[in-house]
Amino acid sequence: MVAAQMLRLGEQQVQHDGLSTGLMGLWISRREIPLELIDQLLGMVTREIRLIRAEDDSGGSGRHWSGVASLRSRGFVSSSSFTPSCSSSSCVASIGDVVQTSSVVSLDTSRTWIPNVGDVYTPSKGHVFSSLTQAYNFYRHYAKLSGFDIKLGTECRDDSSGIASIKYFNCRKGGKKRDSKYDKHKSDYEVDGRGKGKGKCVDNGKAIDLSQVGEGFVKKPFRKNTSCKTGCLASMRVRKVDGDVYEVYWFVAEHNHPLVSPQDMQFLMNSRDLGFSKQRFLMEVSNANVGPVKAFKLMKEMYGGFENVGVTSVDCKNFRRDMNLFIGDRDAQMAVEKLQNLEKHCEGFFVDYYVGEGDALSGLFWADNAAKLNYKRFGDVLSFDATFRSNKYKMVFVPFTGIDNHNHSMTFGAGLLSDETIPSYKWLLRAFQKAFVSDPQVVVTDQDPSMKQAIADVFPNARHRLCMWHIMQKVTTKVGSFICKNSDFKRRLCGIVWNDQISPSIFEEEWASIIADFDLGENKWLSDIYDMRAKWIPAFLRDEDMSGLMRTTSRSESENHFFGRFTNPHLTLVEFLSHFDSAMDSQRYVQRKNDHESRYNTPEYRTELKLERDASDLYSLSVFYDVQDELVSSIVHCLSINVEKIGLFEKYFIRDNEVKKWKYKNSSEVYEVLYSSCDMSITCTCKRFELFGLLCRHIFYVLRMNNVKDFPNEYVLDRWSKTPASICFDATQIAAETSSCSDIRAIRQIVEDTVDRLMPFKDKLEMYRLHLLELLSSAEDEVPVAPNKNKADIFCSVLGVTEPAGVEIQVPRQSKNKGTGSHSRWKNMDEILRNKEAESSKKRRTCFTCGKAEGHNSRTCPYKNNISGSCKRSTRSTRSADVDYQE
Repeated sequence: MVAAQMLRLGEQQVQHDGLSTGLMGLWISRREIPLELIDQLLGMVTREIRLIRAEDDSGGSGRHWSGVASLRSRGFVSSSSFTPSCSSSSCVASIGDVVQTSSVVSLDTSRTWIPNVGDVYTPSKGHVFSSLTQAYNFYRHYAKLSGFDIKLGTECRDDSSGIASIKYFNCRKGGKKRDSKYDKHKSDYEVDGRGKGKGKCVDNGKAIDLSQVGEGFVKKPFRKNTSCKTGCLASMRVRKVDGDVYEVYWFVAEHNHPLVSPQDMQFLMNSRDLGFSKQRFLMEVSNANVGPVKAFKLMKEMYGGFENVGVTSVDCKNFRRDMNLFIGDRDAQMAVEKLQNLEKHCEGFFVDYYVGEGDALSGLFWADNAAKLNYKRFGDVLSFDATFRSNKYKMVFVPFTGIDNHNHSMTFGAGLLSDETIPSYKWLLRAFQKAFVSDPQVVVTDQDPSMKQAIADVFPNARHRLCMWHIMQKVTTKVGSFICKNSDFKRRLCGIVWNDQISPSIFEEEWASIIADFDLGENKWLSDIYDMRAKWIPAFLRDEDMSGLMRTTSRSESENHFFGRFTNPHLTLVEFLSHFDSAMDSQRYVQRKNDHESRYNTPEYRTELKLERDASDLYSLSVFYDVQDELVSSIVHCLSINVEKIGLFEKYFIRDNEVKKWKYKNSSEVYEVLYSSCDMSITCTCKRFELFGLLCRHIFYVLRMNNVKDFPNEYVLDRWSKTPASICFDATQIAAETSSCSDIRAIRQIVEDTVDRLMPFKDKLEMYRLHLLELLSSAEDEVPVAPNKNKADIFCSVLGVTEPAGVEIQVPRQSKNKGTGSHSRWKNMDEILRNKEAESSKKRRTCFTCGKAEGHNSRTCPYKNNISGSCKRSTRSTRSADVDYQE
């Protein structure tokens, strides 16, 4: 440290021959000097230099050697180490010779270490770089090979252009450790009005006497911090020459500390490089809802150990942090522009949004062309339910769910709302109507009053059904646990509510009997749900087509759970869209897999009927199994007990031994089937075809009686056929993915395929590895130092967005919705008091920029833009605004 100060003094005062030579002689001497004398020496030298400067300015030279004579008289400088006849040029050369000699020792007799990495990677005077970024990358690569870390140092800018003209790149161990015992910022205490010199420490709340530590000083609590500073002078300095070229004019290779061993280089900052491939990997696994720490563990397994990953878990978390900072308050603008870009490049893509107070995003809806085509086939029944905790703004996520030809849930479109008011749901349904043109036949929701009013206004012709499951979940709460647990009340109620085979008259009769038996006539909630029985009781919905497909919002609940595996409450809107695309890819992959199995797999037959074989050719595999069960039941459980002739029709009375009559458990239910052989029209009183679009066992029995061999195609609905659903797998990816990303995927796939082929042949696999090393060596020769890609470009690439020119759409305002919850457990009074006491005695850290203890740091300080340059705490280095450095 002393040597560093002396070297700086020597550099500044090389024009004063004798004093510079005396300083250098003192520096290279091996004498042990007490610290007190060193302090006196530095103070005295500083005063002598000031006197020499004053004497030179006045034209005199009488005191030119007085400072050196004083040093000699005190015994600090020997006669042999000081030569008065030394010229300025020889002094400068001596300084350079001392710096570049491995035998140089400092005052504490410590050694020096010089890296030996080859001339190609070692800087030298006169080395030219095209930019500061290239110079930084070169020195960083040199430090990585050598075994030390670097930091950015002093920067001088041109007053006219503001471009950096000089830049220092130093060893990270340079400088001295900051004295953390006292801090000279008066913002860390408050003056106590009860007495002069008294203050109150912000950290611990205790009164202190400032007179004991000096004015303006506040004692800080001791922290167990370490320091890597050793006063190392190793550095590289560049200056701007002609044009935009930078030249090395100063280079010091010697270090006063040991260099890091090869096995520990993984912990150096220079060795930790989160390159584009790793950043892309973090984003890809993030789309599957895998956090940065788990992603780091995955990379450890992929690369064969933590030492081979090249980054730490903190680097992975910092990537996520930097990406969120890059998005910032432009989140809503980026999300809308991303969807609008898809609408521009992808045929059939639809997006709509609206802003509320303060231009904040209040609603967003989108749907792709595949969803539109699927809605035309499977949009007869629609369910939607709001889910929460899917993004950081607490916006309500509303996916629109239907049923595909495999009887599985599928998503038509999705929306985000800032609140659950009637106007918000009206806007969402109108956006859905604008995208899909036609209205659904049946809409299933919960008992949300806003949804009910919005559906009535926007879809007046749709049949709105309430979710049976949500209503029945409230029975115990509304009626009482005693009645539900200690009687057959719930069994009898569920017997009529979930039964779709009874008539409305039987339901009303049994309901009145239950109310009377348990004396519940005064229960208002039961009266209310009975008044709206036509909207949720299956007995009243038997005459509505396809009303049996969806009786509850369990499909939506299942979809909400499905999307919950891909989302979390900390996502930005841009990240949420990427996660949503990943979820849709997963859903459509399953749909395509089901289509493949239905088209190319043949099920096992259980009968010899041609009807069964025709059904396997017409229906998807999962639906065929349901039809197959009905065919088998028509043989095992059905029996014709009477046939009547009614004009061109024949009425068959079919007894189903598997279904018992209501209240007559010993008697089987009898169904009536009306059949005409002229036009193959056939109906059944069980109304299975009207409810689900599939023929029942009773109709199959009548077809067998009439010797019908072929399956009637007029009763095969397109929604259950084998025709695959419309799936556009890569539509969104192609529009958002750059060519470089696709090239990286192709290279990765080629390498994996090659390894798979050569895996059994060890010698060929080794030759392939050596060939790859040759390619890597060739790449290093062509590009010795990998250039840094701009962070903004990387984030735009991995997020699939473009950086907006301005912000017209503000981020959503966080609103309190019914499903957001408090996210905190209940605490008793004792725990609350203990927490308050702990909070009051807790030491709070202050911000380095403003000095306030408000829970923020210098990075997130809200006052940093309002603090003038003179009031800010000084930093050690200044960065160029037009150069993207990476520390």
